[in-house]
Amino acid sequence: MGEKVYPSKIEVNPNNDTVAFSIIACDSCNNLNPTTFYKSQVVFQFAKGTPQKTSAAEVEDMIGQVFAVDNGNDAQQTQAQNPQGGQGQAAEQQPAVPAAQPQTIQQGQTPEEAQASLGQPEKIIKVGAKQIYVYKDLKVTLMNGKVSDV
Repeated sequence: MGEKVYPSKIEVNPNNDTVAFSIIACDSCNNLNPTTFYKSQVVFQFAKGTPQKTSAAEVEDMIGQVFAVDNGNDAQQTQAQNPQGGQGQAAEQQPAVPAAQPQTIQQGQTPEEAQASLGQPEKIIKVGAKQIYVYKDLKVTLMNGKVSDV
């Protein structure tokens, strides 16, 4: 318990109601020498339809019962103890696990579903039956109350 790992891959499979994390041990963070190169996969199996019906924040909370995000304080302490840096220094500054699930948006979603996934847009442009939600790095087009283009 409390071992630090890095995610190497995150797979969301809505057909199987699973979210899978491929993880690699952080030997330098865990003060292991020689290196172990331990790898594993952790699969979260949800009740049928749960990931699609649940907000990203709720799925994140469920996953957070197993994984915790490293806030970087330990990496700063390790760097202070090992000022020589090198390759280990860059690895130590990476977060242990992702902060959140990737934001997802799908064609056919309602405005409420889009906002639940992406948050409140910076701007909303209304042109007849067409609405455009403008985000920092994304535009979502809705036609007749449904996502039609991203």
